[in-house]
Amino acid sequence: MVNGKKQTQNIPKEMIEDVKERVASGRKFQDAVREVLAANAQLLVLARQQEKKRKKRNDERSDATSLVVLCDAASSTPALS
Repeated sequence: MVNGKKQTQNIPKEMIEDVKERVASGRKFQDAVREVLAANAQLLVLARQQEKKRKKRNDERSDATSLVVLCDAASSTPALS
């Protein structure tokens, strides 16, 4: 396609095999590119899932740390002098 329009060409008989090979090579290349793009999409999904898990874990840790600090502060008594 050129500028969104299909183009047709007459191909001489002596060039048919060469053109078929080129078309097949082009299709194999496109298939390989599709595979890489699909793998990248899967990696993106996995990375987002891991990021959510990390964030959730960090939030839980910070909540637990806050509770420990509050408990320590409440249990300590001021020294009388």
